[in-house]
Amino acid sequence: MKIAEKFSSVQPSSADGLDSGGESDLLSLAPPLRSPVSSTIRRRFRIGQYLSNIKFLVLIVTIYVLLHLLPRHHASKQIHETNRSVVLLWNEHNSSQAGEDYIQCGCRITSNRKYAQSLIEAVVVHADRPYSLDGLENIEHTPDYLVVFTSKTPVNPNESPITAKNESVFNFTMTYRLDSDLIWTDFYFYKTKVDFNRQLAFDAPDENFMEKLSSFAATELRSKLNAKNRLILYMMYEVNANTLAESLYLEQIREYAELDAYASCQKNTHCIVYHFMLVFESSTCPDYLNPQFFMALTNYVVPVVLGGGDLSHIAPPGSYISADDFYSPQQLVSYLKHLSVNPHKYEKLFWWHFKYQLNKISQHYCALCRHLQQTQKHAHTKKFVQWWSRYQCPNRSEVWSWTLHPLI
Repeated sequence: MKIAEKFSSVQPSSADGLDSGGESDLLSLAPPLRSPVSSTIRRRFRIGQYLSNIKFLVLIVTIYVLLHLLPRHHASKQIHETNRSVVLLWNEHNSSQAGEDYIQCGCRITSNRKYAQSLIEAVVVHADRPYSLDGLENIEHTPDYLVVFTSKTPVNPNESPITAKNESVFNFTMTYRLDSDLIWTDFYFYKTKVDFNRQLAFDAPDENFMEKLSSFAATELRSKLNAKNRLILYMMYEVNANTLAESLYLEQIREYAELDAYASCQKNTHCIVYHFMLVFESSTCPDYLNPQFFMALTNYVVPVVLGGGDLSHIAPPGSYISADDFYSPQQLVSYLKHLSVNPHKYEKLFWWHFKYQLNKISQHYCALCRHLQQTQKHAHTKKFVQWWSRYQCPNRSEVWSWTLHPLI
């Protein structure tokens, strides 16, 4: 019997339902047929559900991993910060930065004497500024910490850091002196395309350097030198009994040449129009060079050094003029005028541009930080006493005695 015929033979027992026999026949009917389209849709639905479950599981795992790793990353950053060497600036002159920390070359630099996040590895004392070491014993420091004697200028010998017992709290030096543990200056020369170390021995001047410069470098240098139309300038200073020698010498110079004075050349391009700058040095302390010397060179002005010591190991020969080489101010001025009207001779004073570059140090504590990162810090208290005792600077009167009388 066909399904349709069997279904039509079933009669309901009443209007509200079926009798027992009809119900039995309905239960014996075959299930409805499913179309191929319906089956495909179901399979896709199940696959979609499966993929959604996988995505949800991946999302849960990702969130778990992130929540698990973020605290570890923060902890590792804290460990990294804790492992930094800490340098304490004992007498920071800039009060606006007092207590503020900053990172320099892997070290944390602070002027906060109550710094408690880590032990201090080095205390830097600027000896060319007023200072007192009271309270140094309260600093939380490492067992082998350094107490660094720091100075960019000669220190008054009357302000000796040596005690009556021939002892000192300092065990490390960082000064302009070449026999320091670390040399500390604002500028230094290094050979171009060779190395970046401070130069201790310079080559002789090269008279044919212009031919060896690139055409661009030669043209640029000549354009700066050709723009000069003034002879001499000097930096203003406080006129008092201590500067009497400078004043007397300038008075003699003015008899033979016009002099202009400026407060600084650091941010003023007008200095480049001068051929020469008078640089007065009141001492002949070994290894020291007046910052005005570098101020002149960075502005393409030739420094004329009056006083001072041996500069042969500090600056390239032929890059400056020494007043000691002339018998009188008149003779010096005559030579300067001669150079100013002979461009070929004047440009030879810039020969060092071919072999050297003048580098300005912007991060002064990098060398100290690199030293602290070494295994051995080489702190020597006894060595400091010897270092300080053997260094002698002539008195000012000895240096300038030749200017205190008229020169013929």
